[in-house]
Amino acid sequence: MKSAGAVLLTAPFLFTHNGIGDMKEDFFRKFKLKTRLFAALLSLGLIPLAVISAVSWISFSKAISEQAFEKLEGIRELKKAQISNFLLERRANMDILMETAATLRQEAFEKLKSVQEIKKAQMEEYFYKCLNDISVISGNVMIGEALESFAATLAEDGERDKSMYDFLEQEKYGRSMKQFKTVYGYEDVLLIGKEGDVVYSLQRKSELGKNVRSGSLKGTALEKVFAEAMLHPAFLHDFVPWESSESGYAAFVSAPVYHYSEKAGVLVFKISMNEINLIARRREGMGESGETFAVGKWNGITFCRNDQVIRGGKAGEEIAGDEEIRAALSGQAGTSVRMGKNGKMELVCYSPLQIPGLNWALLTVMDMEEVIAPKIKGQDADYFAKYVQTAGYDDLLLIHPEGNVFYAVARQGDYGANILEGELADTALGKLVRKVRETREFGAADIAPYGPAGGKPVSFMARPVLSGEKIELIVALRLSIDMMNNVMHERSGMGKSGETYLVGHDQLMRSDSLSDPERYSVRASFADPGRGRVDTEAVRSALAGQTGRKRIVSHAGRGVLSAYAPLRFADISWALIAEMDEKEALREVRGMGWISGFVGLVTTAVVLLFTVLLAGYIIRPLRRVMMGLSRSAQQMSFAADEISANSQLQAQSASDQTLSVSQSSASLEEMGIMSRDASELTRGAGTLMNENIEKSGQSLKRLVDLTAEMGQIEADSGEMSRIIKTIDEIAFQTRLLALNAAIEAARAGESGAGFAVVAEEVRTLAIRSTDAAKDTQHLLDNTATRVSHAAQSIRELNNDFERIIESATIMGEKTQTITEASRMVSKGIEQVQRTVRDVEIISQQVAAGAEESAAASEHLSALATEMKGFVTELENLVGKAGEREMQKMLPEPEPADERF
Repeated sequence: MKSAGAVLLTAPFLFTHNGIGDMKEDFFRKFKLKTRLFAALLSLGLIPLAVISAVSWISFSKAISEQAFEKLEGIRELKKAQISNFLLERRANMDILMETAATLRQEAFEKLKSVQEIKKAQMEEYFYKCLNDISVISGNVMIGEALESFAATLAEDGERDKSMYDFLEQEKYGRSMKQFKTVYGYEDVLLIGKEGDVVYSLQRKSELGKNVRSGSLKGTALEKVFAEAMLHPAFLHDFVPWESSESGYAAFVSAPVYHYSEKAGVLVFKISMNEINLIARRREGMGESGETFAVGKWNGITFCRNDQVIRGGKAGEEIAGDEEIRAALSGQAGTSVRMGKNGKMELVCYSPLQIPGLNWALLTVMDMEEVIAPKIKGQDADYFAKYVQTAGYDDLLLIHPEGNVFYAVARQGDYGANILEGELADTALGKLVRKVRETREFGAADIAPYGPAGGKPVSFMARPVLSGEKIELIVALRLSIDMMNNVMHERSGMGKSGETYLVGHDQLMRSDSLSDPERYSVRASFADPGRGRVDTEAVRSALAGQTGRKRIVSHAGRGVLSAYAPLRFADISWALIAEMDEKEALREVRGMGWISGFVGLVTTAVVLLFTVLLAGYIIRPLRRVMMGLSRSAQQMSFAADEISANSQLQAQSASDQTLSVSQSSASLEEMGIMSRDASELTRGAGTLMNENIEKSGQSLKRLVDLTAEMGQIEADSGEMSRIIKTIDEIAFQTRLLALNAAIEAARAGESGAGFAVVAEEVRTLAIRSTDAAKDTQHLLDNTATRVSHAAQSIRELNNDFERIIESATIMGEKTQTITEASRMVSKGIEQVQRTVRDVEIISQQVAAGAEESAAASEHLSALATEMKGFVTELENLVGKAGEREMQKMLPEPEPADERF
């Protein structure tokens, strides 16, 4: 029963050991221990390295990408600030230009008013002088005598005594009369008798000898001045056509002549246009286009009263009564801006002339262009032309509120045209001028093709010049795309592929692209919108009012890093794009990749070498343990075989002895023969028992050695446990270091985010290493437990052998007793009977001992088989090399005893 129980107890272990285990363990059993250790150590070395390298690579890539984006964003903001400042400076310049234009206009008006006042004073002074001259001269006694004397030369029939007339003129009065022409500048001096006869003419014109009341002079201005002078002290008659006058026109001033206190006739001065023209043509303060002219109204018709050199008007020519002339002739004075006959805008200063007998007005006119843009002294260019040249503008235009462009520096197709009418009405400038007229504020027009500029894309800014609520004029600046390009094409810090450009709301270029200027310049974009439109994700986002950065495909089809932002000025919305080729931006990442690859290869080689050395260091003690176990298992197997054979022999001997006792009881007559046989058998049994005791001693000695080896195995298992514990402690320290690194990374803020990720990955690997060490520790604990169980079984076997030896000793003593009894058979049947009964009892005890010995032998054999399984498993783990070394160290098996 005991042997059956032992077999039943060992059966589950043997069943498990024979391979019905977990499939996962079966899979790993295919690999040898060295391979497993090599893979584990290599994983512990390379996986953290790979993870750290990957995390470092990703962190470095992100850092470089972030740096490139931040750089682009900085450039974008710089360009945005530069463009905004540029446009704001242009707006500020518009304010300055507006104030300058307003100041120049005001100064021009003041200057024109000053000239007007001077000319008015000169004109009025001249006519007052004429009235004064004739009043003074007509009261001279010599004039009265001359009138009487020249009147006396006429006969009653009207014929003139020429000889007398010549005498009076040449010898007596002629010299004085000529002084009036020379000194006072009159064209002719006439003396008219009280009957209306023209008795004297300094120039001897056709009037001489005629009567103003009859004939050809009747109804003329000469008749009127004669009649008025007979009634009033002095009279001035307006200019009228006069054939005998050098200019074809003449004005007359007259006064009565007294002789001895009686009216003897009338003195008349003929005034020519020359003096009026001389006053009007004085150029002081008039510039190149300034001109003064007088107009007069006679018989309901307005006539020009002097020749106009610049505008081509002639004295005596009927002129249209425009608003300024009508106002001046009605007694009003003022200034205005009008469209002149030459198609240019003019400043007009008008005022009435206060001259008795005349309804005259004086107008001073100057081109608005010259007033607003005066020439710089010593230079050909005017103020605005010099300003445009210095500031780099395309053109500066001055526009009348009604749309007439009266000044332009460039003098192209829009100069002199009306920007609100015709083909220019739908241009960007035409729309801008209409808007400025409505808002009365600064305005700007987006870049667009402009016909007068040769069709090239330009932009405009405009601002009105206000006088109260009235728009006096509009100042417009034309900006070329080169001004934008000069700002956008400044590429400091942008590398070879970096560029910035502007895109309008229609997705057309507002500055030239450097990456593809033939297709994506401003001119090419507007010339072919379908081909030059920029429809990228960055442009759409910026035009939608978003600011950001992205990796996109550019308009040129390249992968780029793009930083974008909206740009607004006045009513203009643009997308500002800063881009850089992705390859150039991340060039440092590729260089880092090569360095990382080289470092990774070197590190991998070092880890491989370290892994091989460490695996060998771990395998060597295991091989020693395996060889010891294998040697002990083989010796135990040999001992178990011998014990099993001896146990079987004892059982057979006990059976034979029982049969002999039965036969002895059955047949006393054969006692003698059987006694001899028994004596021989007992002697042989004694011999065998002695041999059994000797062999049992040897087996016991081997069991002691096996017990010592098992103790060494337990000690080695403890050493392996300490190694695993060391690995566990290293993993724990790694976790602590990872935790410290994570804390330091957290303190570092955003710059330590990458290191925090690395620390977390290292901590995760340390946890996994701890778990693997625990699993290995668990496996070693199980192995140690099994070894302990085997050691316990060996100790029990050792005890069993001690009992067997004790039983064998007792059996030897009994055998000696049987021998003695056999020798004493001759003493009697009684003694034989007693001996038979004793032998029967002893035989039963021997049989029981033999059975126990057989059971112990089977148990020992099972333990030996189990140990062989462990040894086989260790051999499979360690490998063929360890097996060969073990075979060399094991002794040759002893041959079986031929007796068995």
